[in-house]
Amino acid sequence: MHALEVRTIIESLMPPLHQAIQRVAAPLLARIEVLEAREAVAGPPGPPGRDGADGRGVDTIEVVELIKAQVERAVAELPVPEPGEPGLAGPEGPPGRDYDPEVLKLFVAEAVAALPPAEAGKDGAPGEPGPAGRDGRDVDPEQMRQAILEAVAALPPAEAGPPGKDGAPGKDGIDADPEVTEGIVLKLVGQAVASLPAAEPGQDGAPGRDGRDGMPGPAGRDGIDGKDGLAGANGRDGLSAEDMSVVTPDEGRTFVFTLQRGGEVISQNVVTTGLPIDRGVWKEGAYAKGDGVSLGGEYWIARRDTKLKPIYAANSDWRLAVKKGRDGKDGHDGKAGEPGPEGRPGRDLTQLAADGTRY
Repeated sequence: MHALEVRTIIESLMPPLHQAIQRVAAPLLARIEVLEAREAVAGPPGPPGRDGADGRGVDTIEVVELIKAQVERAVAELPVPEPGEPGLAGPEGPPGRDYDPEVLKLFVAEAVAALPPAEAGKDGAPGEPGPAGRDGRDVDPEQMRQAILEAVAALPPAEAGPPGKDGAPGKDGIDADPEVTEGIVLKLVGQAVASLPAAEPGQDGAPGRDGRDGMPGPAGRDGIDGKDGLAGANGRDGLSAEDMSVVTPDEGRTFVFTLQRGGEVISQNVVTTGLPIDRGVWKEGAYAKGDGVSLGGEYWIARRDTKLKPIYAANSDWRLAVKKGRDGKDGHDGKAGEPGPEGRPGRDLTQLAADGTRY
């Protein structure tokens, strides 16, 4: 892995890591700020206490460590509660906030560590010696643990405080050694890969397709001439144009080619063409595919063998080849013809009565 790629991965991980740290530390920082801003409230003076035995100086660091150790031990020794019987459903309360024991433990430890060290008071006047006290007894660890648990349980839930002030700008970081960083990343990747479970054997894949033909190889060298073969048998006499005949049994649509010699048919081939054959004006009868007829000034060609009359219709047995044209315009009047022969003499109709009789 290249050093630039390692650096890019690390830089992409820094923003979400920084946001996660700020999200976890925000409630604790707000709580500490509230505690630091709280003023101490003076209580009423208590009665004078008896003079105690001389004690040794208090080390706040030891106290803090002692409390931290007791809190950690108390949290670790908490018994796991056994499930009880379900109680009656209570009224729905306001939405609660999540409680993280680790965050609370850290908050208590840091709050104690933030307490200012106690200042030494003025020496009092020497008192009279008191009666000899009773021998002290050792602190019971169980009582100490119970007291700490009660104190932790009595703490109110932390409330989100106002946003804290921006901290001082951090110092510029030094560039990481690419080789060291690359070694760390490779080690982590290797550990992650090693923890993966072993893959089960997969099923056999489908057979592959045949490969393409290879390129032609170089031409081989010419071989040695072979020996002359034996003389072959005499061949038959060839055919001439006189031996071939062509006939058409259907007026030109089918041609039969025949080769024969001396009355023996050697081969015969039939060739059918798609040429239309004009059958004249349509009349009732059988027509073969490709026959053409005229009807009503139009020309039709048969699509299949049929006995039907040509008509305009879907899937008709006939296909219109030539459509009838429109009638032409009337022609001009012709020239006057020559005088005809003289007619017979007419009858005198002036002497005929209305009934046709002569008077």
